[in-house]
Amino acid sequence: YQYQLPVRVTSYPDDFQSGFSQQWNVNLQRDLGRDLVVSAAYVGTKAQDLATSRQINPAVFGPGATLANRQQRRLYPQFESISSFDPIGRSLYHGMQLSVNKRFSRGYSVLANYTLSKAKDNASNDDGFSPQDPLDPNDTWGLGNSDQRHRMVTSILWELPSPQAAAAKAVLGGWQLNGIVTLSSGTPFTVSSGLDTRMNFQTSRANVVGDPNLPTNRSQAEKIAKYFEPTAFAIPANGTFGNTPRNFL
Repeated sequence: YQYQLPVRVTSYPDDFQSGFSQQWNVNLQRDLGRDLVVSAAYVGTKAQDLATSRQINPAVFGPGATLANRQQRRLYPQFESISSFDPIGRSLYHGMQLSVNKRFSRGYSVLANYTLSKAKDNASNDDGFSPQDPLDPNDTWGLGNSDQRHRMVTSILWELPSPQAAAAKAVLGGWQLNGIVTLSSGTPFTVSSGLDTRMNFQTSRANVVGDPNLPTNRSQAEKIAKYFEPTAFAIPANGTFGNTPRNFL
């Protein structure tokens, strides 16, 4: 067979293995009487050796690097893209779960759940491993895309009182009011430089040069206008990676 160089290929490592996960939890429940039950739980999950796709033939930055000579700067110039399915994905989750359950009695019930948690990984998306440095599996280790530090969900059911009159009871009796309220922290995001500082068609993360956190006692309008301090970030120098972690804010 004859191939037109450079060749684009997909590879699997010789030591490829299936990933695995571990889960553990401790749960305490207490019946306080009057149809009221409270519980507290610690939940943990850890996953390792998860298969994810990454680029193992990146272009190396050097003097005179441009997008035009990207192919010549690859580790293996005879190949264009080498997508390797490597068992480098990993994740870790810790969570405290509190709940109060007022079982239905006296015409109403309430179920409230609060979770304080932290989720970390190095590849949250289905599109695989997307780091600044594709050869470093630890480059993207940080908060998971779905991490929500605080989350509270409360549901209520209230059986509306029925009128005593038979005619009114036939129309207005048997009604219930139901509601669900969800309050949660926002999800984290990565601060991008917006530039390809290594001439590799890969946007670098920004450098942090100050404190991006602003006072929390500002008005709602001020928070909407400026959620964090943008001047705390700078564009990294050509040929370098940004020093902000993934999902920094």
